Amino acid sequence: MTINRPDDGCCRERKLVKKLVFPRLLLWVVLLCLAASGIAAGAQAQQAQNHQSMSPWSQVRVLDLKTAVKIAVADNPTLAVASARVAQAQEQMAEARAANWPRVGVEMGASRVELSETGLGQSTPMGIFAPIEDPEDYYKANLKATWVLFDGFARKFRKLAARYGVDTSLAAQKEARRLLAASVAATYFSAQLAQQNIIIAEADEKFNCRQLADAQSRYKAGTGSLSDVLNFKIRLNAARAERIVAKAQLDVTMIGLAALLGRADSRLPDHVTLAALEHPEVEELSRPDADALAEAALSVRPDLVQRRLEIKNAEAQVRIARAEYFPRVVAAGSVEGLRTDGPGFSAEDFGNSLSLNLTYDLFTGGSRGARLRRAKAALQEALHRLEESRLTVKSEVKKAAANLLAAQEKLALEKANLEMVRRQRDLVEKGYKAGQESLVRLNEAQKELVAAAGRLAVATAAVHRTWYSLLAATGSIIPRFGL
Repeated sequence: MTINRPDDGCCRERKLVKKLVFPRLLLWVVLLCLAASGIAAGAQAQQAQNHQSMSPWSQVRVLDLKTAVKIAVADNPTLAVASARVAQAQEQMAEARAANWPRVGVEMGASRVELSETGLGQSTPMGIFAPIEDPEDYYKANLKATWVLFDGFARKFRKLAARYGVDTSLAAQKEARRLLAASVAATYFSAQLAQQNIIIAEADEKFNCRQLADAQSRYKAGTGSLSDVLNFKIRLNAARAERIVAKAQLDVTMIGLAALLGRADSRLPDHVTLAALEHPEVEELSRPDADALAEAALSVRPDLVQRRLEIKNAEAQVRIARAEYFPRVVAAGSVEGLRTDGPGFSAEDFGNSLSLNLTYDLFTGGSRGARLRRAKAALQEALHRLEESRLTVKSEVKKAAANLLAAQEKLALEKANLEMVRRQRDLVEKGYKAGQESLVRLNEAQKELVAAAGRLAVATAAVHRTWYSLLAATGSIIPRFGL
């Protein structure tokens, strides 16, 4: 038997083709995969870049207070909660408004009834031999409409209460913005104070570094002592330690500020820096009239607006409870269809009915009176809460005004004191270089200068902080930042 085998040359060509084509094909597949992954990565990078460009932080380089408050109002989750409550109140008002319209419903059903032998005998009258279907199928289709014509004006006052609920939620939202702006302002100026303390520590560090260089030069020349060199090294290390402490305080404060601004990672973007602590403006140094500000706050504070709306809501609830003492008039109409031989309804299968019903509860076991008394007690509670809030607002405004006055006076003293201490330090430094003042006196003068600069920074931040606390207490912080 002869077996025909393929030519050896053809086999070699096929093997050669496999060796050449398959690697190239694999290479093209790899290149296509890399290209696809590169396109996807580029698209993701473009999306990230677009998202970053849309972020409010993309345009911020130096963070001032106005920008910080604006970002906090937009991104803080507390305000998102308040907005959700406003939406709930608006839907509740829409629900109360829907009570003015009739209710229309459809009912359809099919049932199969099979009587027992006893039930079948009872359902057949004596002397009648008409056949009865057992079991039998029943089909029904009903259209019903009811309309409440009068319910003691309960619907009217429910709508009114719902409208007050919306206004109360809006006032609560504005109150949340007021408190958030006050918190952002306080934290912002604390961060500026920590940043200023770093600047003061760095200035002290530079002074001691310069004095150390002079002391080392004199010591090498044989005109100075080693104790002077060691003294300035100690003072330089102390200044560096103060800078480290101030930097840590700044980092902690910035974490709190970033949280208020809605940053998920509790840190500001790397390209954002904090504005420097500046001298207060003229309006911040004006003397506040505590009594006039307190009276003005009673009409604009959102929490007081909220309390007044709560009173109106409680009054509406009293009227709703009184409505139960009135009769209830309801108009009803229905179209009812019933057949037994299949679901194919026709006009002959339908009947209709119209009715006007009046219901009145003669005795409820005292529940109506209890609900009315409870509503009246809630009204009294709302009245007392308003009075309590009025006293609290007056107290807050007067305390804030007193704190601002004290901060203003302290700022004036610290500013004048810093000028004198700086001049004194410069004179002592010149005397020390001339050999007329001791090293101990120079150390004391420098310590006094650093302390005076720190006290001035504290006083400056205190004026800013107490001024915005007064704005928050009076409610004026809301129009100032457009909240």
